[in-house]
Amino acid sequence: MASQEKTRKSDIPEEVLQEEKKEKEYIIHYVKSTEPDRKEGPFSDANNAPDSGSVEGDWETRLHFMASKKDEEEKLMFRSQVKVWHCFLNRKTALNLQVFNIKSLQVLVLRSNPIRKIPNDIHRLKSLKKFTISFNLLAELPSGLFLLDDLWYLDIAYNYISYIPNDIKNLRKLEYLNTEGNQLSALPCGVLNLPLKSLRIENNFIHPLLWNEKIQSQPQKLIHLAALCFSTNNLKERYNNITEDIKKILDDFSVCDCCSGPRYGKGLQLIQMYRNVFKFGRLPFYFYACSPSCHRNFVSQPEA
Repeated sequence: MASQEKTRKSDIPEEVLQEEKKEKEYIIHYVKSTEPDRKEGPFSDANNAPDSGSVEGDWETRLHFMASKKDEEEKLMFRSQVKVWHCFLNRKTALNLQVFNIKSLQVLVLRSNPIRKIPNDIHRLKSLKKFTISFNLLAELPSGLFLLDDLWYLDIAYNYISYIPNDIKNLRKLEYLNTEGNQLSALPCGVLNLPLKSLRIENNFIHPLLWNEKIQSQPQKLIHLAALCFSTNNLKERYNNITEDIKKILDDFSVCDCCSGPRYGKGLQLIQMYRNVFKFGRLPFYFYACSPSCHRNFVSQPEA
């Protein structure tokens, strides 16, 4: 048997043998439970799994790793695997990025998991370039996702997302965007300013018959309309004794998607069709106008 094994190894290319040796270095050699009534091993019935919200406080005191690799980032990847096991055994559906304290992480693939929420502190992964989280249970995207300056690949296909924030315009390097199989009725207008080379949007709710249900905006608040009137007429120059509360309101505005002027509050939503963008014949994009008159003027423009 020993000679047969030796002969078999001699027929395997050196590169393959080195790869197998490398994989063996990362094997978790044993896992021991400290509970006397539980059998040893990391897997058991989900009902008998330890009920703890903190993996560090519970599982990591029960698991002992014996790996020959001393690199700190490799140790963190071991810990990430343990957290995935913990998620499945305890039916957890939120993504905890504490383990991903890896400054050099560039690719993160979380396809086909029961994840319902991405933590906002994902922005800590400053080097992230490729992020795949398709076939999960997401209903929304956090604002921190759009602070990843180096992100060029984003795959959020087949979730339950009905709205993409216009903050996506901050992803100045984004070249690939996959939004297939969600509940989108339109894309944010900020996508028009991205250097996209590939866009996938099939199997969404982008038919015009569905727009009326999606774009019924709430009336604007009087305080927002008053602030807009005050700002557009430069009344700050006429009144010098403005209170701090009023100043705070006047300074809290964003840029109107339609006229590029100040917009107070969310504004009024509208959907506009664009032709021949990103290799599509027609694509709908949503905008937020700063006032009813701005809304009317923008809608009256010919189809782009």
